[in-house]
Parts: sequence; C-alpha cells; structure tokens
Amino acid sequence: MCSQQSNVTYEAFDRHPDRGRIILFEAAGSLAGYAILVHFWSNEYGGIVLEIDELLVSRNFRGKGIATTFFQWLEKQNDDQVKGWALQVNRTNDAARRLYEKIGFKRSSSDYLYRIL
Repeated sequence: MCSQQSNVTYEAFDRHPDRGRIILFEAAGSLAGYAILVHFWSNEYGGIVLEIDELLVSRNFRGKGIATTFFQWLEKQNDDQVKGWALQVNRTNDAARRLYEKIGFKRSSSDYLYRIL
C-alpha cells in the first residue's frame, strides 16, 4: 500500500476516523497485507454496512489463513448498528471468491454501478 492514492486514503481516515479505517496484517514479523474498511448508513438494511474496499494479502502469505483470521476478528468487532458487510471481487479471482463464499458472502441481486468523477 505505497501508492499516492493510499497516502490520500490514510490522510483522509486520519482526519476523519468516522469514515473508515485501515487494518494491517502482520505475520512472522512482516507486513502480510491490509484491509481498507469504509462504513456507511444503509436505508435498505436499516443500519451500517461495512464496505471492505480493499483486502490484500501479500503473495508469500496467501493460503495461510490470514484473510480468514481477519474475518473472524471482524465478526468479533461487530456492534448492533452494523447490519452487514459488502465487498467486490474480481471475476477472475476464483480463490478469493471461494473464500468469501465459504465465509457466507452471497452474490447481490443488484448490479453495483458507479460513476467516477
């Protein structure tokens, strides 16, 4: 997470921690990855939805349970206002999709549309 965009994200969350947070994963004394969490109010679900904007585990740490441990930790952090989690996965990332489905994520019945300004 060394890009200019990442610096902007860190600075935005540092100034406005109510918008989200960055979680770092450590394994064997090394940075193993990170997750960027953004929360928003959803009228549809009647509470906070936690968007997992990015989840990255470094190549040499994949398959070692780091992402699974992250989701277990995240579930323990849950409060009554959090009604669900959301994330996007690249259509070609079969390993990540299998993990997310194993954890309980399901494909939305809605298409996720966005417009970049």
